[in-house]
Amino acid sequence: MNLKKDFPDKRKTIAVVFPKDSESIFNNKKQTFGGATVQLFNYAVELSKNHDVYCITGEIEDINYEEFPNLKFRFYFSKNDNYFKKIIKFHKALWFLKPDIVIQRGLSRFSTFLGFYCRLFGMKYIFMFAHDRECRGRFQKSNRFNSLYPLLLFSANHLVVQNDYQYERVYNVFTKKKLFKITNGFPIKISDLSTKKGVLWVSRLEAWKRPELCIDAAAKNPEIPFVMIAPQNKHNKEYALQIYKMTENIKNITILDFVSFKDIDKYFAESRIFLNTSIEEGFPNTFIQACKNGTPIVSLSVNPDEFIAKYDVGEFCSNDIDKMNRAIENIYNNDSVFKNYSDHAVEYVKNNHNIEKNAQLLEKLFVL
Repeated sequence: MNLKKDFPDKRKTIAVVFPKDSESIFNNKKQTFGGATVQLFNYAVELSKNHDVYCITGEIEDINYEEFPNLKFRFYFSKNDNYFKKIIKFHKALWFLKPDIVIQRGLSRFSTFLGFYCRLFGMKYIFMFAHDRECRGRFQKSNRFNSLYPLLLFSANHLVVQNDYQYERVYNVFTKKKLFKITNGFPIKISDLSTKKGVLWVSRLEAWKRPELCIDAAAKNPEIPFVMIAPQNKHNKEYALQIYKMTENIKNITILDFVSFKDIDKYFAESRIFLNTSIEEGFPNTFIQACKNGTPIVSLSVNPDEFIAKYDVGEFCSNDIDKMNRAIENIYNNDSVFKNYSDHAVEYVKNNHNIEKNAQLLEKLFVL
C-alpha cells in the first residue's frame, strides 16, 4: 500500500500512549518493560514514516533524541505525581496535541476510561490487546477481573487482537464491526545462523512465567549451556531472589538480571533454542525475535493459533515437562532437525510479522 496514493492528504497526528514503565526502551537504563511497550515502540517508529507520531510517556531522563529522529515526545507525569495530578497532565498533553488517533496497548483501569475520554473529545481510540487474559476482561499481571471492561469494548473505535483465540473471545454483536486481528510486528533482519549454541529463556521473573522449569531443564541437560535473561519484578523481589538462588549450584546456567532492548537481539541470534515455560501469553514478542533469528522454539504451554506445528518452527509440548526436555535434547543435538525448524522460522516471520506490512494494516483503521 502506498499511503500517499491510496489516502491522499491523510497524514495524521497520532498519540501513542506508553505504559508507565517504558523509560528504559528510550534510554537503555536498567528498568524492566513488557511486550506491550516493545510493540508500541515498533509501531510508533514505523508509523512515524508517514505520520506525526507523539510518544506520550512519563518523564524520561537522559533520552538520546538523535536515536529517534522521527518521534516526538510529550511527558505527562513525573515520578512523584499523585494520581489526580497525572490525570490533569495527561489531559493537558492531549488537549494541546489534539491528535486524530490515540493508540494504547494493554488492559488497565486507565485504558477503560481512555476510550470514553477520546469519544468525549473527538479523538479516534485504537486499543490493542496485549495478553490472552485481557480478552477475558482480566488484568495481565494479577488476573483479576476489570469490572469496567465492557466500557472499553463499547467506547473504543477499534479493537486489535493478536491471535484467533483473542478474536473469538472478544467477538460479539457489539464488537464485530470494530474488531481486527493484527499480529505483533518487528523490523525483519535475518541473522547469521552459523554460530548458534545454547538455550535461551527471556522474561520477567513472575510466577506464571515458571522460570523454575527452565532451571530444572538446565539441571537435566548439563551438557547444554542455558542463558536466562530474567529481570526481577520490582514488586516481588523476594520471588526473584528465590529464583536466583536456585541457579547457584547449576554450572551450565547463566542468569542475567537485565539486558537492554537494543542489545537483546544478539542473544536470540546466538542461541540454538528459545524456551518458553509460561502458563499463558498473548503472542509473545520473544517468539518473533526467536523466529527472525532462525532460533527454533520449544514451548511448554503457549502456542497461539497453533502456529508452532502449523509452520514447523519448533516443538509444542502440551504442558508435558518430559516432552519439553526431549525436545530440547533432540533439537540441540540433531543438526537436520535444527535446520528444518530454523529455516521454517525465518520464512514464517518474514511472511507474518514484518512491521512494515502490519503497520499498513493498522493505518487502514485510521480512515475507517
